[in-house]
Amino acid sequence: MIDIGATAVRLAVCALLLTAGPAAHGQDPGTRTAATMVHPDGFTVLIPGGWAGGLRADAVWMHRPDRRDARPTTVRLQDGGTDLPRTGRVDGAWVRWDVVALNGGSGGTEYRFVAERPLCDAMLRLEQVGQREFGRPDFGIAWTILASVECRP
Repeated sequence: MIDIGATAVRLAVCALLLTAGPAAHGQDPGTRTAATMVHPDGFTVLIPGGWAGGLRADAVWMHRPDRRDARPTTVRLQDGGTDLPRTGRVDGAWVRWDVVALNGGSGGTEYRFVAERPLCDAMLRLEQVGQREFGRPDFGIAWTILASVECRP
């Protein structure tokens, strides 16, 4: 016979530990170790420390679970690129990119950062949406993620 009371207590303790995470142990959620994710399309991407991530058929997705605006950042390979107006370089590779204002909400205007660069005989595309009440959000972490992507050996 199963003791429902003891089982319920164990489940509650497990749920508490999972939801509390590193903050309950005095660790800043933003300083957790990063993880590398391998996509079946042939690339790897670094999921930043403190972020959650996973695989979809067409992309790697990731987000900051401790953020209110937890819309996922996506990284995927595609055939050919789009005509993004700005250019820059990441690890010696040319990158085309842009930031576009979208509709806003109670947290201010949303902005979409899109960047593309050649990778694995295709075009890598990263998209990240951020929101900020005053001014544009900082997309520095998107550039870091973009620089971390490599062809899988």
